[in-house]
Amino acid sequence: MFPRRLVLIHLPGSMLWHVARPFEIRSNRYDRVFVVPRGFQTDLASVPQILWSKYPPCGHYVEGAVGHDYLYSLGGTEADREQADGIFLEAMEELGVSEADRVAIWSAVRLFGGSHFKNRGSHTDCNE
Repeated sequence: MFPRRLVLIHLPGSMLWHVARPFEIRSNRYDRVFVVPRGFQTDLASVPQILWSKYPPCGHYVEGAVGHDYLYSLGGTEADREQADGIFLEAMEELGVSEADRVAIWSAVRLFGGSHFKNRGSHTDCNE
């Protein structure tokens, strides 16, 4: 799923990191390959600080979290969001995250991630 190692550089004075070189993710489940571009900024896994002892932002699911952030930044329809969440779930499985943790993280993303997704569906809003 991850042919090259993810390389990140911390942006001083912030909670953000940027991708130091293009990072490819290959999803077998969705038959999709995408590349997170060099320079893409991420906060890693967007976990409330109170949960960092169990789910730190740089946990062993970080490659999936960075890919998920990138897919969310592209936006699209609700189907695109569901696929992004599914790819994150697939990545966590590939990375060896336990089933219980995968379900907990994926469920939180499905429940609370919508406000971070750039909905660029096919609707038209005359006020935009």
